[in-house]
Amino acid sequence: MTDNNTTTPVVTPVLNNNTSSLPSPGAVLRLNRENSSLSQEDVSIALNVTVSKVKSLEADEFEKMHSEPFIRGYLRSYAKLLKIDGESLISCYDQFVGVSAVAVTLSDNKHCNDETDNSTGLGKILLIALLLFAAVWFVWEGLKGSPVENSTVVVASNVDAQLEILDEFGSIETVIDVVSTDSAAVTNAAAVQVEAATPNVQVLDTLKFVFSDECWVEVTDSSDDVLFADVKQSGEILQLQGVAPFNVILGNAGAVTLTINDEPVNSQPKIGRKTMKFTVQALN
Repeated sequence: MTDNNTTTPVVTPVLNNNTSSLPSPGAVLRLNRENSSLSQEDVSIALNVTVSKVKSLEADEFEKMHSEPFIRGYLRSYAKLLKIDGESLISCYDQFVGVSAVAVTLSDNKHCNDETDNSTGLGKILLIALLLFAAVWFVWEGLKGSPVENSTVVVASNVDAQLEILDEFGSIETVIDVVSTDSAAVTNAAAVQVEAATPNVQVLDTLKFVFSDECWVEVTDSSDDVLFADVKQSGEILQLQGVAPFNVILGNAGAVTLTINDEPVNSQPKIGRKTMKFTVQALN
C-alpha cells in the first residue's frame, strides 16, 4: 500500500432528481481510490477481497456479486477505507440500480393489466349466471307462496307445466341435500386427517459471534441464503439463526469467539494468517 501524506479532494456522490447525470457508485469509488494513490491490489489486500471483486465494484458490475447484502457490505467497507460517507454511497447505489428497474416495473404493470382484463370478462359471465339462478329461485318461491283462487280457470296444460317445474325443483332440492351431506362428510374426514397429521417443525440452529477487534463477516446457511455480510467492531456481539451447516468467512478470525447452540467452535486461524473460511456443523 502506498503512503500519501498530502490531503486529496474527496469525490462524494451528489444525489438529484436527474438520473441521467447521476454518478455511478463505481465511478465514485474509482475516483476516490485514484485520489488516494491506491491501486486495486492495495484495496484488495486492505479489504481482504479478490481483485476481481474490486474491479466489479468499480465497473458497476453488481450482478457478479453474491447477493444484495454482500454488495452493500462491500460498498460500506470500501467507502470506509477511502474515508468517504458510506450512506451517501449506498444511496447513490440505490438510485443507480433503480433506473434499470423502471423498465421491468412497466413491463410487469402491462402484464397485470392484461390479466385484469381477462378477469373482468370471467367476472361478467359469473354475474350473469348468478342473476339467472336468482330469477329461477324467485319464480319458484312465488309459485310455492301463491294462493289458489277458486275463480281462476286454469288450463290443464299450464297446470301440468307448473307441476313439472315443481317436481324438477323438488328433485334439485333432493340432490342438493345429498351433495351437502357428502360435502360435510368429506369436510369432517379432511379435518380428522389434518388433526392426525404431525407438523414438521424445523429446528433452527444459533450462531453467536463475539468480537474483540474489527472483523469482516460473511455467513450463509444450508440453503446458500446470506444471513449476514458486513464489518463488525470490537465489543459487538452477532447472533444469527438458520439451518446448519453454515459457511463462514472471517477477515480477522483471531478476534472472534464463536459458538453454535452454546457449544464452542474453533475459529482460530493458522499461524501467520488472519482470514479463515470454514463450515460449521450442528452438534448432536
